[in-house]
Amino acid sequence: MKVIILAGGFATRLWPLTEHTAKPLLTIAGKPILSYLVEMLPPELPIIISTNAVFGEAFKMWQTDFDSREVTIFIEDSDGEQQKKGALAAVALVVQKFEIKEDILVLAGDNLFFFDIKNFLQKCDSKPLLAAYDIGNTEDAKRFGVVVPGQNNEIAAFQEKPAEPQSTLVCTGCMFFPQRLLDSITDYSQKHNDDIGGIFEYFLQSGEPTEYFRFAEAWFDIGSFGAYLQAQRYVIGENIIDHGADKSGTNSFSGSVYLGENTQIENAVLENTIVEAGATIRNASVRNSVIAKNAVVSGVDLSGVALRAESFVAAE
Repeated sequence: MKVIILAGGFATRLWPLTEHTAKPLLTIAGKPILSYLVEMLPPELPIIISTNAVFGEAFKMWQTDFDSREVTIFIEDSDGEQQKKGALAAVALVVQKFEIKEDILVLAGDNLFFFDIKNFLQKCDSKPLLAAYDIGNTEDAKRFGVVVPGQNNEIAAFQEKPAEPQSTLVCTGCMFFPQRLLDSITDYSQKHNDDIGGIFEYFLQSGEPTEYFRFAEAWFDIGSFGAYLQAQRYVIGENIIDHGADKSGTNSFSGSVYLGENTQIENAVLENTIVEAGATIRNASVRNSVIAKNAVVSGVDLSGVALRAESFVAAE
């Protein structure tokens, strides 16, 4: 089996956090999302990460932390939102370029889940398999691929972002495809380049038995600022993680707070906030926010914001 991690998107909805950083390289409690995914995988599985030309060098720099295992960075020729391949086309391209003749595990590089991947892999056999999570209500389910469960963990139907979901069980960006179906994926991707959920509809319509693996552990699809903060809060908990902040004056910390290296915190109130390396917060109140590297916040109250690196926000 080979693992393909999809990391080729431009994540414009998360700007400015992703203006100069690929979404899978955003950090959760100081560690890139992508690192969480790689570390959960069995060490014997070779990994191919598919990304775009804009962020290719950043992924190569990230790769140096994983010299002990087989991780390959594959750079598509897309350098903007209009040129990107699409998720399913990216899978097909990797299969063709690397002449893969094995089963594949496909992971979305912006999804963070906390079930034991070994339990999922034990269920992989000759049928397509996806990891599914009960999101709890049909309104939220509309934003995802919806699994309509059948008997014995078989998928009765699959709905891609339906107006009227028949289930609250959603696909979570963890999918297994047996080698015998790789040609079908390539063929389908030629007309449905970004429809990775649609391949399950296609298999079902073709009479191909398709299964789901249901889990109840935490899962985050980090497609929005709110989801990003939720993931941070889950990992950090009601704690302060301090990686080397210079603190002075009277400070108050509550909820989930992350302080990166060489940050300066003086007379500050911080609640559910990420302060990245080199940032300064002085005489300010910051809640539910991300203060990027080397940014400066002084004398203001901020809530629900994401500041880009090197920015300066101060009272007039």
